[in-house]
Amino acid sequence: MSKVKIQGNASGTGVVTLTAPNTNTDRTITLPDGDITLGGGVDGIVSTANATAITIDASENVGIGTSSPSQKLHVEGAGTQFIYLNNSTTNDSLNFKAGNGASSIQTNGGSNVMNFFTGGSERMRITSDGRGLSQFTAKAWINFNGAGTVAIRDSHNVSSITDNGTGDYMVNMTNALASADYSGSLAEAQSITKRPTLNTSTSSAFVARCTSWNTNAYVDSTVMLGIIFGD
Repeated sequence: MSKVKIQGNASGTGVVTLTAPNTNTDRTITLPDGDITLGGGVDGIVSTANATAITIDASENVGIGTSSPSQKLHVEGAGTQFIYLNNSTTNDSLNFKAGNGASSIQTNGGSNVMNFFTGGSERMRITSDGRGLSQFTAKAWINFNGAGTVAIRDSHNVSSITDNGTGDYMVNMTNALASADYSGSLAEAQSITKRPTLNTSTSSAFVARCTSWNTNAYVDSTVMLGIIFGD
């Protein structure tokens, strides 16, 4: 039979008292089969669940490296680099920030978007319908058949095409741009004798036309390509 021994410390003068709980039920404490040292955990954690490195407030927000967590999980490090997770029912978000917070990646579950910031300014936003909004991503593009019954082969942020007549098409965008001052390009992939042009435009639509290099007359094209960049 193994034994339990309580051994004092020759250098100490204090008295250690083991106190039983207020219970009417027999209890058994089973010690692990290994060497352990009690009190080896995080020093300073008390019943109110606060500590120097980890803070849990009354709303069960957890802060690591911060004494005032305002999100469900808020982690701060040197140079104010931090991560925080807000899991409220109306605005789920996950944020990664560096330096003074000028550069970050943020997701917002309430509006289903992801934002990318550098230098304190938003550089790109990915929306819930899969669009990437930035100065360096296309706001819209299209590949369509412009001969006979016009039809969209594939597109991004394009809702429909209006056939205005031979070689004359209106491309309607699903989500309007911030202004009509955008830039675009058209290509015609059927014949080198045809010339595509991007004409009158609004913030929600642009006119794509195709003419003959020889006669300047409007002609249909079976493969029209277009792309738009802007705000």
